[in-house]
Amino acid sequence: MKTVCTRCKNVIEYSDSLPEKCPYCGARYLYAQKTEKELIGDSRRSRIPDKLKNISPAKKNQRFMIPLAFLTDFLWLFVGLFMALRFYLFPRWIVFYIPYVGLVVTVASIIRFVYRVVMGRRLKNAIVKKKIYSVDKLIVYLALKTRTDVLVLFKKVTKWGFLIGYGVKMGTTIYKEEE
Repeated sequence: MKTVCTRCKNVIEYSDSLPEKCPYCGARYLYAQKTEKELIGDSRRSRIPDKLKNISPAKKNQRFMIPLAFLTDFLWLFVGLFMALRFYLFPRWIVFYIPYVGLVVTVASIIRFVYRVVMGRRLKNAIVKKKIYSVDKLIVYLALKTRTDVLVLFKKVTKWGFLIGYGVKMGTTIYKEEE
């Protein structure tokens, strides 16, 4: 059987019992890898919403959604700038607050756009180029906290057409659709 050291990331092979410490770095906290049956049991016990457990892969005809995704982000940016720069078009009693609200909407839309681009690109790079198909490994790679965070990001990226041909089974593994 095999396990991976949590400190040095070396693969350790053992026959019947897990070694006391890592032969490469001496780390004392080694854990046996889970079997397929244990992974399925974990996915059934997890508190992931049902709509995130099984995400179907996107088809190639969903690529037209990419310009729509960028248009949506730029629309929020435009609304914020309009409110910040054209505040005098609003009623007099609200004129004092509209520029600040417009600035907040503008900054939030910029942050949202940058987050979606950066995290979507990192997720696509991890799945397509590095071939990381485990949701638990993606948590570490993307520096997120829970499986739900990764699955929500995955669903957004597939829904908007950026990641074609990949889906999720049981909320734990990502698979590639055969063409």
